[in-house]
Amino acid sequence: MNTLNIFRILKHGTLNFRRNILLSLASTLVMVITLIILTVIFISFSLINNALGQIKDKVDVSVYFKLDQPENRVLGVKDDISRIDGVTDITYVSSQQALENFKEKNVQDPDLIASIDELDQNPLPATLQIKAQKLDEYPRIVENIRNSSNMKYIEKINYEDNQAAIDRLTKILRVITIVGVTIGLVFAIASMLVIFNTIALTIFNRKEEVEIMRLVGATNWYIRGPFLVESAMYSALATLVAATLFWPVYTKFLPQVLTFTVSGAADYTVLRFPANSFPMLAVSMLALSFLLSGITTLFAMNRYLKR
Repeated sequence: MNTLNIFRILKHGTLNFRRNILLSLASTLVMVITLIILTVIFISFSLINNALGQIKDKVDVSVYFKLDQPENRVLGVKDDISRIDGVTDITYVSSQQALENFKEKNVQDPDLIASIDELDQNPLPATLQIKAQKLDEYPRIVENIRNSSNMKYIEKINYEDNQAAIDRLTKILRVITIVGVTIGLVFAIASMLVIFNTIALTIFNRKEEVEIMRLVGATNWYIRGPFLVESAMYSALATLVAATLFWPVYTKFLPQVLTFTVSGAADYTVLRFPANSFPMLAVSMLALSFLLSGITTLFAMNRYLKR
């Protein structure tokens, strides 16, 4: 295909867009809504997933021993627990170390530290902090500890609070995924249907012109090219509008949200790209819109431009 033919295809595609301006704008608007919804869903999913990941990294099982337990017994329990399947790391915090950590943490409250010092014995127990390879292994590890003979030395096992937070976030993530995918699919299908009808109407309006072009020997792609150009214009315009609308959200709102959800929020976005990576998001929008409109247009042409 030479340069002149390419120019003609681009020209006819632009004319098609202008001739059906209301339908073209309707197709573009639905595509804009689709792109914004899918982008918001993806970023919401990423935010919750990152928050969940960070909480998972901080989750452990804390085993608090009774105050009268000697260190060698605590270390013996530590060895027993380390042999449980799935345990990857155990940190031993002695009673004395726990007291020092407490004082360091509350250094701004001298009255509290003075009251602790007045006690006859250290009120803080020795502790084991247990890390598992996978999050779903914690319940089994806790159950093993509770069913062991070592339980008579243990005052408390603290895991339920962390588990409740994990469960809540997991449920939120599941709901966002189900609802988001459903809404995204509905709008994607709606966008494809509108584009399909627009291209089909354009083909019907140019039916005689298409027949004449075939009679004079025009190739299939020369005939189909303008319709692909028209759908590409929907995609390009929709991406431009969606990216423009999303820009203030990406640059102003997201950094504030990330401050509470992701470490290093000033430097990284939810996509874990550098903070100046908005062009990547725009390119992703463009690729998605091209995919949706391209598939729809090809389907419409195959149906209505058969020889």
